Amino acid sequence: MRVFEKVIEANLIKLKRLGYDSIQTKTQYEKFRYKGDTTITLYTSGKLTIAGKKENEEKAVKFLIAEKIIKIIKQDYEYDFDSNDIYIGCDESLKGDTFGGICLSIFCANKKIRKDLVEIGVKDSKKIIDEKIIYMAKDIMKKYPDNYLTKSIEPYEYNILTQSHNVTQLLNSVYKNMILKLTSKFKINKIYVDKYPGAKIIGIENIIYLEKGESKIIEIAAASIISRYYALKQIEKLNKKVNFYIPKGSTHVKVALTELKNKKLSKINFVKLHFRNTQ
Repeated sequence: MRVFEKVIEANLIKLKRLGYDSIQTKTQYEKFRYKGDTTITLYTSGKLTIAGKKENEEKAVKFLIAEKIIKIIKQDYEYDFDSNDIYIGCDESLKGDTFGGICLSIFCANKKIRKDLVEIGVKDSKKIIDEKIIYMAKDIMKKYPDNYLTKSIEPYEYNILTQSHNVTQLLNSVYKNMILKLTSKFKINKIYVDKYPGAKIIGIENIIYLEKGESKIIEIAAASIISRYYALKQIEKLNKKVNFYIPKGSTHVKVALTELKNKKLSKINFVKLHFRNTQ
């Protein structure tokens, strides 16, 4: 399967010149579906998928590029998207934020679920606004309650854990435990991890570490959305406790850190103690 983004639906009429006909859509997420040598589907998210034999997919891609219907900038999955195998994706959120702890999630999918994730509009969570993250995460978790695991570690627990383990060891350990739980329920063929410094999960087979994996593996993208959802919940909870706006990230946090100090609130409950700006 080939996947492209930000496609303008009005231009798809040109597919008729390639022998394609418009056919009935199958889900609420589809705007148009065209059938010819391949099946070409445009979703409400702006994604367009091309599914069929590889040579026919390539022919359709060349035509669509030549007609300026799609651009070279695309989300084109770099693994066997159409395989019947089951894959796990792993990603975390809040790791680089001064406020909050950390949220880790894993998600597993087969061929059918991968295609459903495309319909929902799943992609790298950093490219989705927070309001949509909440909606999408709830949708994914409701549809596939047995296919994901998540661990939200709040600041106090995070700071206690990182006294005896560094962040890399913490990530390796939490991911390992979650992966073992899912592999006891599903026959997993491959595990994809969004690569972080020192990533090495001992005792797990068929594991692949990828730079910017959330833009390459849809299971990682789904995990990133779930992690971001729990991160937003955690930050919202901290906001209520401190009664002032908690900034995301680590760049513009000086005002919030000063306010935390002025209110004489215990840092261990709100921020990462080992961060340089906190110290």
